Amino acid sequence: MVTPRRFSLVFLVLAGLLGLTVSPASAATARTLSIKVSSTTPSTSATVTFSGTLSKSPRGTTVKVTRKSGTRWVTVKSTRTTTTKGAYKVALKVPSSAARHTYRATAARTSRLKAATSRTLVLDVRRKVGITSTLSPTTVAAGSTTVLSGTVSPASVGTAVTIQRVAGSTVTTITTTTQKSTGSYSATITPPSAGTFTYRASTAARTGYTAAVSPSRSVTVQPVPVAPVISTTSLPAGVVNQPYDATLATVGGQPGTWSVSPALPGGLSLNGSSGRLSGTAGPASTGRYTFTFRHANGLVTSRALVLGVYVRPQITTSSLPVTSPGSTYPFQLQASEAGTWKLIDGTALPAGVSMSPAGLLSGTVAAPLGSTAFSVRFTSSASGLTSDAAFQIEVKDYIATKTLPVAAAGQPYSFVLRTNGNIAGTWTSLGALPGGINLDGARLSGTPQGGTSTTLFLTFTPRQPYAAADTRLVYTVEGTMPSTRSSTVVDAGSQFACRVKSEDASLWCWGYNLSGNLGIGDYSPMDAVQPTPQKVPGAWRTVATGGFFGACGLRTDDSLWCWGQSNQGQIGDGSLVGANSPRQVTSGGKTWSSVAVGYSHACATTKAGALWCWGDNSSGALGLPAAGNGSSTPVLVDQSTWTAVSAGNNQTCGVKTDGSLWCWGQGDRTPVKVDSATWSDVTIGLGSICGVRTDGTLWCWGSNRSGQLGNGTTAASASPTQVGSAVTWRSVSSDGGSSGATTCGTQTDGSGWCWGAGEDGQLGNGTAQSSLLPVRIDPTSTWSSVAVGDAFVCGVKNDGTQRCWGSGDSGQLGGAGAPRRSDVPIAVQ
Repeated sequence: MVTPRRFSLVFLVLAGLLGLTVSPASAATARTLSIKVSSTTPSTSATVTFSGTLSKSPRGTTVKVTRKSGTRWVTVKSTRTTTTKGAYKVALKVPSSAARHTYRATAARTSRLKAATSRTLVLDVRRKVGITSTLSPTTVAAGSTTVLSGTVSPASVGTAVTIQRVAGSTVTTITTTTQKSTGSYSATITPPSAGTFTYRASTAARTGYTAAVSPSRSVTVQPVPVAPVISTTSLPAGVVNQPYDATLATVGGQPGTWSVSPALPGGLSLNGSSGRLSGTAGPASTGRYTFTFRHANGLVTSRALVLGVYVRPQITTSSLPVTSPGSTYPFQLQASEAGTWKLIDGTALPAGVSMSPAGLLSGTVAAPLGSTAFSVRFTSSASGLTSDAAFQIEVKDYIATKTLPVAAAGQPYSFVLRTNGNIAGTWTSLGALPGGINLDGARLSGTPQGGTSTTLFLTFTPRQPYAAADTRLVYTVEGTMPSTRSSTVVDAGSQFACRVKSEDASLWCWGYNLSGNLGIGDYSPMDAVQPTPQKVPGAWRTVATGGFFGACGLRTDDSLWCWGQSNQGQIGDGSLVGANSPRQVTSGGKTWSSVAVGYSHACATTKAGALWCWGDNSSGALGLPAAGNGSSTPVLVDQSTWTAVSAGNNQTCGVKTDGSLWCWGQGDRTPVKVDSATWSDVTIGLGSICGVRTDGTLWCWGSNRSGQLGNGTTAASASPTQVGSAVTWRSVSSDGGSSGATTCGTQTDGSGWCWGAGEDGQLGNGTAQSSLLPVRIDPTSTWSSVAVGDAFVCGVKNDGTQRCWGSGDSGQLGGAGAPRRSDVPIAVQ
């Protein structure tokens, strides 16, 4: 057996015989050892990481990190390789003294591997420097300065501190300053413009010390205040006794407040917050007013503007004479004042006829038989206000009657309509004839009922081969009743109505009176009504009616009075006993501005704008947080400033001066804001609510069984739904009864519209049919207001006269000879 020792001797002998030289040292394998460090400039006592690779060594081989101390190398820390490729890594703390220290890594020799030593690394160990920062002030005006200050530790007198602006990853040097003996520094900075800017301070590294960067600080630079500019250059003319609405504006819609000097004309006011001029224009006047705008930044500007209040011009021509082919047509249009005339775009005169700016229609008719409709606009030379009128020129040959004799109220009337050549035929009326007048054959006869001026639409149908011919004849009745009346306020209850006449502040009511609703001092039997207006004692400013309960009104001294039922305390005087004449509401010294009456409660606003309610509270209509049976005297709902209020069946809605709309009742015991829009008017109907927004749009929501939402369907809506697309709505009224619910409204051009239930003619369009969309009330009339009751409607025309239509079973149409139903507006006596 050959032992290892004998094998080695044999190997050496053979090597000698072959001439080979065998060196044990040359059998070891050389290795390389790399080294790197995480930082060559660490601060004192900081921890750094050494790493590298030892080649040709198995995992777990020892690597030592040594530091040179004098001429010796001292092992600082040992580690082992962690991979088959010889990777190693070790973390160690550098000395606590600032100096330059030399490090290297070593691996000891083994029987098969040579020793390995890395390159040396010099670490420049420095003392750590800290720097604080404070920026003050942090908000400045454009062009102003701010100061960045702080302390460097340890201090180095005279050493530079660099001030930098930081924007994302971009750092820009702004200025430099130096440290004081305490290490403090300070630098004044002027930011470049409006905006937010971030700054910091830094010190460069120096021998034995690290560099340092302070925390970043930000400053907000406010823009330079810009002087406001009033962009409104003129104001629209106001119309006497008509709503006025105009809003002053500034360039860019800047925030601020408005004031005016001298005081505006009577009836108009300026909203200091919004710059809105509104109200009902008073007597005619023209003045120059200085409007001042104070910007939120304190800067002020003013502009003088002319504001005129005028009587709107009236086109007094009501119809045009009939003409025939080839005839000369001279006719002068008439207006209430001087001005100019023009055709409204989209309309044209009959061939051969022209119109001058002075309103003279002239020429030789070249049009065939028939009618040509056109519209004209008259512009006042004094005020610039306009009035429009629609006309038609009829080309016919055989109607001889061009005018009707004036009738006398209460006196027999008879007139025979005639044709050229006594052509035989039949006369018919295209609309309801005035009260008391009938058409029998060619004879108009009867007993006129009261002063009025009406255009009759008549058709003559001759025997063949002639075609039917239409004519319009003005029928005027003179008598004790004036041809026009002023009615500044009208309101409709369940089956009765009331109005206030502005010329003498008198209050008149008519219709159903079982509960003393009319306030005239008596009760009518169940089957008795008051079909003609009855005067209520006192001098009045406004009136409001509601349901079967009764009414409330404001007298000219701003006191508040109610009458009718009071089983729920609706009269508001502390009593539960009804009244057939006005009783004063308990006021406690308050002066009142407006009032609204519901089915069993009422609400009113004071001159100061506070809202008070009284009556039934079983459904929360009084706006009180706690449930209860109500109050027989006014209770405060809200101290905010309110501009409009509407009371319905156990529900109330109101508009505040900021335009916000709030509703309560029917489960909500305190006011709940409807949405974020701004509103100008609101009405509560039969299970529905409608309101006009300040942009002139009309919105409705709630029950829609009768189509009272006006959106073309009968589907209910839980949120406001717009009625059509018009932006010219001015007011809205809604109510209803067993026959369904109806809504009516007026637009800024004076047109009146109704929709919903119409089986009793309450839509006023000549039919007894309901409509899911708005239909025009008597297109020949313009309206200042309308009020909806139970199956009937009353309205005030722009000329001040009052009309009612719909059901008249309880005398609510306001005339001794009024029909039980009318599907067109008829005059109230």
